[in-house]
Amino acid sequence: MPGLENYCFSLQKIFLGEIFEPCFLAEIILRTTIMYTYTLINIRLFRTRSLAQLTSFELIIVIALGSAVGDPMFYPDIPLINGMLTITTIVLLTKLISVLTERSDVFETIIEGQPRLVIKNGEIIKQSLRKADISNEELFARLRFKGIENTGQVHYAFIENSGHLSVIKAKNPIDGISTLNHFEV
Repeated sequence: MPGLENYCFSLQKIFLGEIFEPCFLAEIILRTTIMYTYTLINIRLFRTRSLAQLTSFELIIVIALGSAVGDPMFYPDIPLINGMLTITTIVLLTKLISVLTERSDVFETIIEGQPRLVIKNGEIIKQSLRKADISNEELFARLRFKGIENTGQVHYAFIENSGHLSVIKAKNPIDGISTLNHFEV
């Protein structure tokens, strides 16, 4: 490989880097503490949902925040103010989008999507499963987790925006497809 002609495996280089500066370790601790505290304050000030309810939009925010927080913690050439400005921008954009989704159903649908109906009156809606990118077996596994042995026990089932399955049980179960087909019970 080009550039690796003189490469030599070195644990010191892996753990301590090419140029080891012991004083920079203390700086990393200080940078990390500042960025962590600053991010925590921003998250607390502009809190939206709990982590258990992350949408794909919010997952993107977490990833963006991770990068914005992490880089200034240990790269000496990235000033803390750059990371702080990035974090503030991400948090303010998130708050703006949150306000817009609260005020506009159309914007909310664009950003968060809609739940997808996958079972109606015991019948699996194949097209919805394909659009949700879920196989029958995965659907059956999720139904079993909810204590459903047969699709006829389900009045409605939705794949929520979070990816969770919501089930409304039928008052009068009908014949349906067993979720236990491949198991000896």
